[in-house]
Amino acid sequence: MKTIQSTISILVIGLFAISMSFVSCSKSDDDSQSTLQDVYIGGHIVNSNYKWVATIWKNGVASYLTSGTTFSDINDITVAGNDVYAVGYEQITAKKIAKFWKNGVATDLSDGLKDEEAIAIAVVGNDVYVGGTQYDSKTSITIAKVWKNGIATNLESANTNYSTDVPTSIHISGNDVYVSGFKGNGTESWAKFWKNGVAVNLTNGQTNAAVNDILVVGSDVYAVGRINYKAKCWKNNVLTSNLIIEEGSYEAKRIVSEGSDIYILGYDNSVNSTSQIRIWKNGSVINSPNPLENVMPEDIAISGVDNYVCGTLKSGNKNYAVYYKNQVRTDLVTDATIASYAKAIFVK
Repeated sequence: MKTIQSTISILVIGLFAISMSFVSCSKSDDDSQSTLQDVYIGGHIVNSNYKWVATIWKNGVASYLTSGTTFSDINDITVAGNDVYAVGYEQITAKKIAKFWKNGVATDLSDGLKDEEAIAIAVVGNDVYVGGTQYDSKTSITIAKVWKNGIATNLESANTNYSTDVPTSIHISGNDVYVSGFKGNGTESWAKFWKNGVAVNLTNGQTNAAVNDILVVGSDVYAVGRINYKAKCWKNNVLTSNLIIEEGSYEAKRIVSEGSDIYILGYDNSVNSTSQIRIWKNGSVINSPNPLENVMPEDIAISGVDNYVCGTLKSGNKNYAVYYKNQVRTDLVTDATIASYAKAIFVK
């Protein structure tokens, strides 16, 4: 028995050593390999009654947030801990009601007296920040606003000279709240952002310009958007070409960071009048667009070596919600008779 036990002990030790060696090699390999993550996407489908239905897809499985008898949509989505947050609107009567959903449960941010819509969300600790708009049909004025834990603050007062203030994203850095957006008067538009409610104009209003997203990395503030149908990036309020080098692109939509790398999502419609996805990593294009696909990208997420992009594929007169993981497409709706739109993505 002693001999058998000794042999078993030697075998166990040997197998353990091999296993540890394998685990060590596997961990090293995982640093450069794709991993499996939960993918959350917000948007809407169009049902058989031609109503827009706010929808969240988790790993391709759809959950509908409204009954399908009203118009509703999701504009942004985020995940904090085990909680899934989404923002958008529901139009029950003549007016849109700004809403956010937490784990599928809706909270109204507005009273329905004016058209209001939630566009962007950020969650920090117990605080929920939502950026959105309020439109007054009597004056045709749109006001940008921020809700913090349901309490609204207007970013600017109504000004008849500038009929539109629209926030496009929201970012929290320490105690500072950054909101990107644009201001317009029907003929001109300003690229701008607000820091703690104070406006910073990045253009002078003599061009068609907007900021679509904002990111703070350390002491640097990055903003991306467009000027006269060219993708642009600002670093600390100054235009930079270091992060976008392809001037043929129409617009930069989103900016994110992963470690020391900065990624920008945009698109180019200079080829065959179709929208071609562009992803810049530290200024270099890293994706190879498919010229046969006409896709309007909306949002990007980075997880390790993987990049995820969601958007809407246009095919004929139909629109389909899709997302890409490292350029491999997944259709979120397989029924070709159902139109759908993907507008925001979060990967955890």
